[in-house]
Amino acid sequence: LSAMGMEDTNYNINPQVISKLPELKYNVEELYTLAKLYNTSVLKHNLAIKQHKIAIAMSKAIRYPSAVVSFAFGTRSPMFFNFVQNGASSEEIKNNTNYNNFEMFGGMAFGINLPLYYGGKISTQIDSAVIKYNKIIYSKKDVLIQVKTNVITTYNGIKDLKKHMTIQKLNIKNAKALLALTIKGYN
Repeated sequence: LSAMGMEDTNYNINPQVISKLPELKYNVEELYTLAKLYNTSVLKHNLAIKQHKIAIAMSKAIRYPSAVVSFAFGTRSPMFFNFVQNGASSEEIKNNTNYNNFEMFGGMAFGINLPLYYGGKISTQIDSAVIKYNKIIYSKKDVLIQVKTNVITTYNGIKDLKKHMTIQKLNIKNAKALLALTIKGYN
């Protein structure tokens, strides 16, 4: 599992003596496909790629005009501003600023942003976002190479272990036959 990048700690490993290894259910390509789907490093890189694609799109969007709409809602007291402008004392302001003297108000403002000239700032932002995106792509390729190497190494290790078990079983069988012949020779 660690070769595939799965970091699950819910497994209890109890070593046991076995006479036969189970058959491999998957071939190398199927294991590699599973590793690409579940490896945490690959998943992290996939999310980073999506994030950097969005960053490139946002950087490119700065080139175009944008509209801005702002809304504001609240309360105001016309009397309060009159008292402050006329130099009223704090006691007069305090006595005349109760909730009955406030009224609801709302406002809306429109604006437009026209990017006429930014001195190369926009193209620099786009280039920077593309460079970061390319770095993530190459980093993901490195991770995939490492994952594939780990999967192949582990798969081949299991196959070699099975061959070793077969050879050791033959060695045990030959040793028993040799022992039987040696005992027969002494009798």
